[in-house]
Amino acid sequence: MPASAVPITTGACDSAQVDVDDWAVSAITFPPGLVLARHEHPHATVALVVRGGFAGDYHSGEHECDEATSIVEPQGSPHANRFGSRPTRVVTISATGESARTLPKAVRSVFARPALRHSVATHALAGRLDRELRQPDAMTALAVEGLALEALAALARDRIAERGERAYVDVALAVIHDRFADRLSMAAIAADVGVHPVHLARLFRASMHTTLGAYQRRLRIEWVARQLRTTSVPIATLADQAGFTDQSHLGRVFRETTGTTPAAYRRGT
Repeated sequence: MPASAVPITTGACDSAQVDVDDWAVSAITFPPGLVLARHEHPHATVALVVRGGFAGDYHSGEHECDEATSIVEPQGSPHANRFGSRPTRVVTISATGESARTLPKAVRSVFARPALRHSVATHALAGRLDRELRQPDAMTALAVEGLALEALAALARDRIAERGERAYVDVALAVIHDRFADRLSMAAIAADVGVHPVHLARLFRASMHTTLGAYQRRLRIEWVARQLRTTSVPIATLADQAGFTDQSHLGRVFRETTGTTPAAYRRGT
């Protein structure tokens, strides 16, 4: 079912907006318990949660968008929202016209694809934007323009940093794939990557949603499963080749991962 295009204030109990050139910056309050069915907005928008929060159903699944979350919704990006038990205040920055094309490429790229992230810096800026919009004076338009651009620049910096961090994860993945059967320590992988082990562990979990150890274990099981289907190599030999302590160790991990034993998997039962 196609998503309908609706204003960003749909369902709100109050809102305030300032238009700066071809930008619209709004402070919006959504009531507790509000549910917005799948929809999209007519303009690319960044939403900054000032307080409260909601569950957002986006292209990558459902995410909890709580205080200090920034959500990038490109034009025509469908999503649904389910708000929590208290009022939710959101500041939005929407690219409504041509002037956005004159911004630096890194800033324009913020709107290029859906994204969710937490940021203390943008949360502080969102709070200042919220106050400006709700207590306007003769300088509000100028202040809002500066704060909105500062928020976009902060998000652009985050994206650049994330690309650099993803490069570390990619190197770690290459090491694990090449040496999945070896007994790898976090320190050894981090040395190959060139970062501190603690930093690598955090980056890997954030990017891959699992630990390095669990990822390597999954690679081992996937390799064994392929060998069971395509060769007649004894299971004990496969256990040794895949880096397991012995056949019993392989059997225990294989069953935990697949729900069956290596022998039953080979038989197809």
